[in-house]
Amino acid sequence: AAQQRGANDKAIQIQIARAYMLQRKFDKVLKELKDDVTDPKIRLQVLLTRGRAYLGINELKDAEQAFTEAEKLKNDDIQPKIGLARILAVQNKVKEAEAKIDAALAIKADSAEALVLKGGIRRLNRDLEGAVQAFDQAIKASKNNLRARLGRAAALIDLNKDVEAEADLQIVFQRSRKHPLANYLSALSLAKKKDFSGAQEAIQRGGPSL
Repeated sequence: AAQQRGANDKAIQIQIARAYMLQRKFDKVLKELKDDVTDPKIRLQVLLTRGRAYLGINELKDAEQAFTEAEKLKNDDIQPKIGLARILAVQNKVKEAEAKIDAALAIKADSAEALVLKGGIRRLNRDLEGAVQAFDQAIKASKNNLRARLGRAAALIDLNKDVEAEADLQIVFQRSRKHPLANYLSALSLAKKKDFSGAQEAIQRGGPSL
């Protein structure tokens, strides 16, 4: 009974830590999950949450350690691989990052999260057509995924396919007219057409984050 209570308490701590993650209060996440855990299932969630928090404060070495431990604990879970791929992308290790994402997709081919990251990595490497293909697959897997829509719009604008990009931006605007990144991309597209007043309006609509 005491062991079960301990497991329940730790599960509650994980939920609290995830709430802090949504608020980007990464130090509080790490404080909440500072103690070690032996239960394999709970330990996996603790390691993943720690890894994401360390990544949030750019402590890449600690993030890598957490995700690597999580990967060893459950090699057929895609989340540790996605975490490690994010670290590699931040370090501009593009080939290694895509290889790690491909390992995740070998486990779950329709993971929108992994496909969006793959698109982002390809765009980082200026493989714009490849990026669009990855975002296409992500949208096929999850048509309401705004990150996939925004990623594809950005790659299409890079390819001077602004009309196609506009379709994705409009879907994002239907959900949030003031979405900062969508308005930034819209402003970029409008500026390319020399519609500078429209671009300025988009920037203002996106708010102070732009």
